[in-house]
Amino acid sequence: MQKRGQAAMEFLMTYGWAIMVVLLAIAALAYFLDSEELCPPNFKFFTKGFYIVDQKVIGSDVNFDPAKNLYYLIIKNTHHERVTISEIAIKKGEIICDLIDVPIELSQGETTNLVIGKIEEECQGVSKECYNFDLNIDYRDARSGIVHTVEGTISGTFEPNPNQLWILGGPWTTLNIEGNTFGIEDRTGESINYCVPESPPDSSTFTDEIPQGIVFWDLPLGCDTGGIGQIGFDSASCDGRTQLAKGWLHNTLYLDDIFSEYNIFIGGNAGYYDTVAGEDKTNGICLNDNLYFYVNGELKYWGGTTGNMVGGDDTYEGGDEVMKECSGCYDVDDSAWCIPAFELSASGFIYGESNDIDIMVEDFCWGGAQPHAGGMSELTLFLI
Repeated sequence: MQKRGQAAMEFLMTYGWAIMVVLLAIAALAYFLDSEELCPPNFKFFTKGFYIVDQKVIGSDVNFDPAKNLYYLIIKNTHHERVTISEIAIKKGEIICDLIDVPIELSQGETTNLVIGKIEEECQGVSKECYNFDLNIDYRDARSGIVHTVEGTISGTFEPNPNQLWILGGPWTTLNIEGNTFGIEDRTGESINYCVPESPPDSSTFTDEIPQGIVFWDLPLGCDTGGIGQIGFDSASCDGRTQLAKGWLHNTLYLDDIFSEYNIFIGGNAGYYDTVAGEDKTNGICLNDNLYFYVNGELKYWGGTTGNMVGGDDTYEGGDEVMKECSGCYDVDDSAWCIPAFELSASGFIYGESNDIDIMVEDFCWGGAQPHAGGMSELTLFLI
C-alpha cells in the first residue's frame, strides 16, 4: 500500500503541472471563445413545411433601449402550394414568450417580410447567453382550408452590441459652405450665405432620452426681415436680403433592418397639440428661424418662422409649416417657435446602410429682443 501511495505521489509530482496547464487552457478557452460559436443560430421543424431564413434575438442588457429584447424572424414556405400563416408562437416550456397573430400569405418558395416582436420578461437573457425556444406556426392550407400546426425549435445567442444595430457618426459637426453643395435651392430665388454666419455649435449625439438642452448661435445685427416671416416657404424670395445667414450640421446614421417596422423620427423636446392625431406631442423641434433636413443629399423636410400657420398658433393642423407658444421652447425665442419631428422612415432613409443626414440652419438676423439670434432643440431619435 505504501508503494502505491508513493507511486501516486511521484506521478502527481511529475505530471501534475501538465494537468494544471491543460485545465487552465480549457478555462481560458471557455472565457475567450466567442459565444456565438458555442451557440450558433439554428432551427429544427419536426415536420416539413417551413424554413427559417434568418433570426436575431437581442439581449436585455443593451444600451439602446428600443432594441432591448427584440427579435426578428424571416420564414420561408418550402413545401406547400399556398398557405396563410395565422399565428406564430415562441415558447419556453409552458411560458409563451411572444405570440404574433397577423395573417401572412405565402406561395411555395416565398419568404415573409421581417417578422418582428418582443420577448417577454420570463424568456429574456443577457448578451452572449444562449437561448433555446420552441416555435409553433399555425397555418391554413389554401387547397383544403384545414388549419395545421408545425412545431419546431430555434436556438442561438442573444445579440450583445447595439452598435451593430444603431451607429451614429459621432457628434453633429458644423460647416460653413459658400454655395449650395447639393445643387438644390431651398427656396425659390435664393442662394446660400448672404453673410458669413457663425455656425451653430457641435451638438451632442442622439440619445435614447428626450434631451433638455438647447443649441444656440448668434449672427450679425442689422438685417431686414420684411417679406420673409410667416408668408410660407413657396412665397418667400430672399434676393434682396443682405443679412441672411446659413450654416450646416452634418452626421451619418446607420440603422439595422430590424428597425424597419418602426416609424423613425428625429425630434427634440417641444410640446404642442396635434389636431390631426388628436393627441399631445412632446417630440417637436424648437427653432429660430428655419431648418432644412437633407437625407443622402436630397431635401426632404423643412419648417420654421418663414412658414404658414394654418390654424391656431399653438396647435398643429395639416399644412402648418411652423407653430408658436410651444412648451419647452421659450429659451430659444420669446415666441417659442417649433415644428413637428422629422420622420426619417418616410424620407428616403436606407436601412442597413450608412446615411448622410444634413441640416441647413437659416437665420434672418439678431433683432435684439431675444438673448440669442437663433437656436434649436438638441436632437434625439424616436422609434414609434
